[in-house]
Amino acid sequence: MELIDYSYYKEVYCGSLDENEFARIYPKAVAYFYGATRGRIKEAATNVCFALCELCDIFYEDISRESIQSESCDGYSIHYKESENAYSLAWDVLATYLETSGYLYGGNLV
Repeated sequence: MELIDYSYYKEVYCGSLDENEFARIYPKAVAYFYGATRGRIKEAATNVCFALCELCDIFYEDISRESIQSESCDGYSIHYKESENAYSLAWDVLATYLETSGYLYGGNLV
């Protein structure tokens, strides 16, 4: 089930990624999203869609040059931000949008 597409990301969420960047990062965002919610998402409510859009932004930033923390020219050294930070931010996003939904509950739903 496709929860969002590029037109939703761009027109409703007002995202900044171009279509190729979105297509590149969307599968990772969806995989994280479905893993964190244990596949419980059955409908594309606004909070669900916005959470997924924001995950796309976080994971794209994590793999782009924007994730460079510092760079040196003469000695050529580049230091990247820790990826753990991206996953921490991603979880915070899910908690913000889905905290009261029950989707993040780790136990069995009866």
